[in-house]
Amino acid sequence: MPVPSNGVTNTWWWPVWKVLKADTQRQWWVQCESVVGHVNLYRHFGDKQALDKAQRCWDYIKTHLLAPDGEWYWSADEQGQPNTTDDRTGFWKCPYHNTRMCLETIEMLP
Repeated sequence: MPVPSNGVTNTWWWPVWKVLKADTQRQWWVQCESVVGHVNLYRHFGDKQALDKAQRCWDYIKTHLLAPDGEWYWSADEQGQPNTTDDRTGFWKCPYHNTRMCLETIEMLP
């Protein structure tokens, strides 16, 4: 069943929760941005829980998203199994988020 829009701005007016299913995959770039955001919270506000969340997210990345050759898988499913079918590099997946996360984290943490 197609989801209707208003035809102008593609704004949803149909109750989305009746049509779509939750996306439970953990994509590489979201994990990177989560680390950066939580480290920023720690740096600016001294929020130690945020630093703990950044560490746990980094641990998840190392365990479930890093491929043996060092590149990152696109995503992992709910069980932590890596997505081995989607590109590991390409036009939409480049090292921007990965590199940004590492460089900003190095710069922000003592």
